[in-house]
Amino acid sequence: MAPHRYLMVERSVKVWILAAYMIGALSLLPRCKREETIIVDDPSPELSQVILRNLAINNWIWDVMSEVYYWKESMPKDPAEVNLQRGYASFMATLFSPEDEFSDYADHFDIAETESSDIDSTMGFSFVIGEFYDMPGTYFVVVEFTYEGSGAGVAGLKRGDIILKINNEDITQNNLEVLFTGRSYEVTLGRYNATYHYISETSDKRTLTAIHFRPWPVLHAGRLHTTGDKVVGYLAYGAFDSGDNGDFNHSIDYYLDQMASQGVNVLILDLRYNRGGDLAAAQYLASCLAPQWARDNHEILVNLEWNPYLNNLFKAVQGENSDYLNIKFLNNTGHLELESLYILTTGRTASASELLIAGLKPYLNAVTVGQKTYGKYYGLYIFLYEGEFKNATWAIAPVVNRYRNIQGEPGTPGGIPADIGAEESLLLGHPLGSTYDPTIALVLDIINGSTKSGTGPESIHPEFNWIDELSHQPGSNLFLNGALELDLPLDHIK
Repeated sequence: MAPHRYLMVERSVKVWILAAYMIGALSLLPRCKREETIIVDDPSPELSQVILRNLAINNWIWDVMSEVYYWKESMPKDPAEVNLQRGYASFMATLFSPEDEFSDYADHFDIAETESSDIDSTMGFSFVIGEFYDMPGTYFVVVEFTYEGSGAGVAGLKRGDIILKINNEDITQNNLEVLFTGRSYEVTLGRYNATYHYISETSDKRTLTAIHFRPWPVLHAGRLHTTGDKVVGYLAYGAFDSGDNGDFNHSIDYYLDQMASQGVNVLILDLRYNRGGDLAAAQYLASCLAPQWARDNHEILVNLEWNPYLNNLFKAVQGENSDYLNIKFLNNTGHLELESLYILTTGRTASASELLIAGLKPYLNAVTVGQKTYGKYYGLYIFLYEGEFKNATWAIAPVVNRYRNIQGEPGTPGGIPADIGAEESLLLGHPLGSTYDPTIALVLDIINGSTKSGTGPESIHPEFNWIDELSHQPGSNLFLNGALELDLPLDHIK
């Protein structure tokens, strides 16, 4: 995308990008710096510093939201309609649309910035949280995967491991945050009884220590199976992270070239635990898997819909084919020419993963196997305040657009349904890529022609309740690459 400069109306704004990835905390994108003098009519000695700060930050929030917010039309038409002196969180609540489930804000972005740096100290594992029905408020954690060389990997944790205690204490709301922010802690493992569906405590304890590294998104890759003229490959992708200068994207080429040399023409793409990441990474991987003709013609992967103000702006500057309105396939990536693509999904498959699924479906035989995806079809930017109040550390992450494929899908909220239902097998603990994994075995049976359907939707055992909202881990948003960078007067665009 050609570089431009984006200016808010009558404001001086600087925007730049920080990388977004999954294991860490909140991932950051553009920074928005306002250079503004706050003027208060008839100031008096009684006017507190708190009110002055509220005026500064709320004016900044209004400026950003009134320009880029996807549901801009639902906002109050004039800042005079809201109280700019009210608290930050209360003010934000007056601006969010009732349809908006994903925009967010924080009042201390220093913490978020530190934990989302390109190379961070992290435990390096992804997990889902469950609650015992007979012990409300008591949780357990199941490991989805670990990154090689991470703190969790060094401690020997693997897919399907169950964590029952942290530092010898049951997991509750009081210590759950340790899993996300702790730098060193001990966990006690449990054992799942598949016959009677219960979890028991073991004497196995592991000490986890955060390690300074950036997770590599490819978890497992290689040829998996051959049947007749079908050579099946497997790729498990943990999070959409482009890496520095696109290094992680280009690393995919190595695995695809290797599979291509082995004659792979059917691929199982495992996105069961991929909650999202950055747009460029999703675009790159989708381009690697698209038919060559779609790449050569730079066909549209997805269309981006912004608020009417920005839609008109982008069309005025770049026309209907604006890069801000159409995300297209690339032809300078690695490539695997496929007869069929099977994509493994769960309710934790979200955001950038859903974009890849929706974008590829019109172009090749892309079959989803598993459960319905999460249902997050929106892109976010994160803006950090760096204005007059130097100790003000606010950040906002508004939804700025929505994506759809060339057929207008996904058209309704609620997730992309699986083409073939399959029960999640995480508690069984088979390694990623194992042909003993029931979902992978099902796909291989379908490829072999021995079965046409799956096992149906996931059945939740009555002893356990999966707590999705507590499992909302970092990286479960679609973060946009590049900034809204245009140089023209905006006040004439409606």
